[in-house]
Amino acid sequence: MPDNAQLEAVFQETGIDTITCSAGEIVMFDSNCLHASTENLSPQGRRNLFIVFNARTNRLQDVPYAAGRPRPNHLARR
Repeated sequence: MPDNAQLEAVFQETGIDTITCSAGEIVMFDSNCLHASTENLSPQGRRNLFIVFNARTNRLQDVPYAAGRPRPNHLARR
C-alpha cells in the first residue's frame, strides 16, 4: 500500500479519475493499477469478481512469492 508521499506524487503526475456506476453497470480494469473504492453507499449489494490470467510457465508454488503460507483452494487451485 502506498504511503501519503507516494500517493501525492502519483496524484501530481496523473491526477485522479473517478468512476460512478448505476445498478447493473460494471467496471473492468487491471487490478495492478493503483485504485481504491469507498464503501457501498447504495442499499444494493456490491459484488467483485477478480479474474487472473497467468502464463503456463508461471506455475503455482507451494509457498507463493511474498506470502508466508499457501493460498487456500478457493483462491488458487492446485
